[in-house]
Amino acid sequence: MAENIPNTLIPPSRLVTYQVHKQLKLKRAWNIFTSSHLVFSRIRALPPAPASGHCQAISECFDSVLLVEHLKIFKNCSNGLLDSLRLAHVHVIFKLPPQYGIPLHSLLYVEWYMLFLQVDGISQLFQVSCSTQNC
Repeated sequence: MAENIPNTLIPPSRLVTYQVHKQLKLKRAWNIFTSSHLVFSRIRALPPAPASGHCQAISECFDSVLLVEHLKIFKNCSNGLLDSLRLAHVHVIFKLPPQYGIPLHSLLYVEWYMLFLQVDGISQLFQVSCSTQNC
């Protein structure tokens, strides 16, 4: 935290609480393959919940998302769209406490996948695997 937010006066501790969200609604980034209409996407990060009273147990739901890693490359489409996109598995959606200042928007804790490099010979789809930094 000291590297990313150097101006903070309060060091992180176990006493600091974070606002955790179950879902996040985002405006989708511009894409040549979709229309120019305003489109929203919902990202969910729901831990499993046991049955309680009349309510049934809820299974976990952690969405995978395509994130723009390099915005300039994505907007220019110079090297192809996949060069600027990364696949990620969302584990937690949270906000930093106000004492840390910026950023005021929600943050994601994600598990990254490898870049889209290898294409499967039979299906012609990109092979995805967990990044070695996470596994």
